[in-house]
Amino acid sequence: RGRWAKLVHAAIALLLITGSINFVILAIPPKVAPIPYHPIFGVKLLAAFAVFFIAEALMSRGPGFAKIHANRARWLGILLSLGALIVLLSGILNQVRTSQQHLTGSAMLQNDGSGSAVAAAEQHGRVP
Repeated sequence: RGRWAKLVHAAIALLLITGSINFVILAIPPKVAPIPYHPIFGVKLLAAFAVFFIAEALMSRGPGFAKIHANRARWLGILLSLGALIVLLSGILNQVRTSQQHLTGSAMLQNDGSGSAVAAAEQHGRVP
């Protein structure tokens, strides 16, 4: 358990750090339109937290996770399914990001409240 716990904790920390940096780079200065990026990202983040919890629960020896330990195979399947969902959502987010950059000529998107980031980019002369 000790060897796996260190590996799982390091992986969780690495994923949280790199995911936070990626989100700050893309979303704080708006390089992608908030819709549909943020809702998809939110689902991905919740799925990641569920993966972290299930991984910790499967490693734990505490009595609070006895039901999870009793159905270890089922929870491992759920864990792997959530992991596949995260990979799928990552691909979708990448497609959203690259298609938005293509539409605006790689210019930074800015949403002026009209609901159209492309219209805002055109208004600022950023679309060829």
